Amino acid sequence: MHEWEMFLSRDCKTITLISSDYMPDTSTKYVVLISIDVSDPTNIKENARTYLTGNYLSARSVDGN
Repeated sequence: MHEWEMFLSRDCKTITLISSDYMPDTSTKYVVLISIDVSDPTNIKENARTYLTGNYLSARSVDGN
C-alpha cells in the first residue's frame, strides 16, 4: 500500500508528492517524487516525476527548506 506525503510550496504554486513503493517482480524498493503546478487550479499540471532507488522514511519542511 502506498503512503503519500504532500508539501505545498511557500508561494502556494507547487505541490510536491513523495511516496515509497516496492516492485515485487524485481525486489526493488524505490521512492517517487512528483512536482505538481497548482498555480492555476483550473489547469493543474505535473511538472516533473523522479524515481529513486532506495528506502524513504519521512521528510519535513522547515522555513521553506
